[in-house]
Amino acid sequence: MIPVLWPGDLIYFSKKKTENLKENDLILAFKNEKLFAHRVIYRTAGYLITKGDNNILCDGRIYPRQVIGTVTKLNRGNQHIDLENFYLIQSTAYFSEINKINACLNSGKVNFIFLKGLPIHLYYEKNHPRRIYADCDVLIDKDQSVLVDKILLSEGFIKHETHYSPIHKYLKNKKTEITYSKKSNRIRIVFDIHYEANFLMNQLGSLSLLYSQKNINKLTSLFLQEKRIIKISGGNFPVLSADNLVIYLLLHYFHHNFRGVFRLSFIDKVIRKDKKIDWKEMAEKIEEYKLNNFMYPGLLLLKKYFLTPVDGNIMSGLKPGRRESAFIQHKALKENIFNDEERISAGINRFKYIFILSSEPLIKKFLVFFQPAVLYSAFWVLIRLLLKKKIKNYHKK
Repeated sequence: MIPVLWPGDLIYFSKKKTENLKENDLILAFKNEKLFAHRVIYRTAGYLITKGDNNILCDGRIYPRQVIGTVTKLNRGNQHIDLENFYLIQSTAYFSEINKINACLNSGKVNFIFLKGLPIHLYYEKNHPRRIYADCDVLIDKDQSVLVDKILLSEGFIKHETHYSPIHKYLKNKKTEITYSKKSNRIRIVFDIHYEANFLMNQLGSLSLLYSQKNINKLTSLFLQEKRIIKISGGNFPVLSADNLVIYLLLHYFHHNFRGVFRLSFIDKVIRKDKKIDWKEMAEKIEEYKLNNFMYPGLLLLKKYFLTPVDGNIMSGLKPGRRESAFIQHKALKENIFNDEERISAGINRFKYIFILSSEPLIKKFLVFFQPAVLYSAFWVLIRLLLKKKIKNYHKK
């Protein structure tokens, strides 16, 4: 999440009853002899969980007696910024660009859908987001990638390479997505253009030994074929069907190692608000594409933290095998969903989750370690961990 507050900002706050505080409120709190202004990321009847937007770790439980007030505005240099107006300006600038790209893609007869981002948020929340949006994800027919590239470049967007290194780029055996960005009214607008419904590790290219590329291709086609049109501010936006949206968001949550409670919170809102979800049909899709192991932990966490009304039949029908269930109980469900991870740790854990929860035979799974991109990535990570340890030991002297 992109931080709202910067070092040196002067903040203004007002008193607000703790029971009236909401998710995404920025509050001023006092804990362990420290005063801080952090975001509410989760709340219960008895306490809040807060976290700095740029922090790895959350602050733990914040009780009503520790809350001083809610942040309403800030001074940054010579600027006086009202938080609600700040969120609205960012959201408006983003939506203006999304509107343009939506119109251009439609006029170019591009087969595409918005996977997640501002259009989905506005449709379900009926209000602008009270945090800074980092990007907007769009799935396209990869056969039209040249046309989409031409459209985005003509609209002033710049294409970015996201490889860790030139060798990574060379070894990667397929391109799964590309990023475009531009500045609009000093606000950075980012589009992640996806060529397939990949939820594994984009930096490693194909991991078909762990999850069938055939299934990814079929899932991509399904998402594009079953699109629906939603209306926002008079515009028509192609998005995932209700069932497919829940599937995608849970796979995206898996991709982030079951971290980021705001992701889980939004899935809860979608399930509660969308009455068109067909749990039986969703279960059939999950079974057909062998997504059980990847999605089941997210469903358990929804019930644990949000009491989400997940269909009971889908829970019993999708329960993984004994080995995978043991791993989920002792590892996945023990993760602190309120904390983030450093980039290297996140990559290691993501690969671990994919490997263990893959339903492919064990012998086939081990063959993935002979893929050049995987071997080089392991070497690349090892070198960086050793350098990090060396730097840490140097500073201890």
